[in-house]
Amino acid sequence: MFDPRTPRQRPSLDHQFLKRGYSTRYEAPSSYNHLITIVYFVEAADSLTFAQLFLNDGRADGRQVLKPETVKLVTQNAIGTLDVRLFKTSVPAYSKGAEFFPGMVKKWGLGFMISTTAAPGGRSADSLAWAGLGNTYFWIDPAHGVAGVILMQVIPFADGKALALFGSLRRRCTRLS
Repeated sequence: MFDPRTPRQRPSLDHQFLKRGYSTRYEAPSSYNHLITIVYFVEAADSLTFAQLFLNDGRADGRQVLKPETVKLVTQNAIGTLDVRLFKTSVPAYSKGAEFFPGMVKKWGLGFMISTTAAPGGRSADSLAWAGLGNTYFWIDPAHGVAGVILMQVIPFADGKALALFGSLRRRCTRLS
């Protein structure tokens, strides 16, 4: 159910990386009654703190938030010999088809897409990534010790200009690391 309170009024989870956010279940319209998704409302800084957990063996702000074993479990291949391929759209008004790093073998962990080899622009093998419908992206590159978040709220997903901006940010951050 949607919570109409402003983000500052909503109850927060007891995790450092979600202190200013909230989690709620959203029931899709009856025509999509088989879908249930979790929606998080957080600020970019919270998303970066979350990403840093995976650069620091589960530590954030001097506290152990996740066990190192959990970090390892979440960031390893969870789909075996299957590969991530083109994401085909079923609703073109909201999402374009997308394939991140075409031709490169990619896997899914329990929370992230995993690059299995180095990618153009300096992204390392074993880098992690996630994307959301509104052209929200984050990536975690443990080899370079860098993570980044960009939240655009632009439809359709995988918009060419949004992807170009995300790629530029990622390359610049990697060069700075």
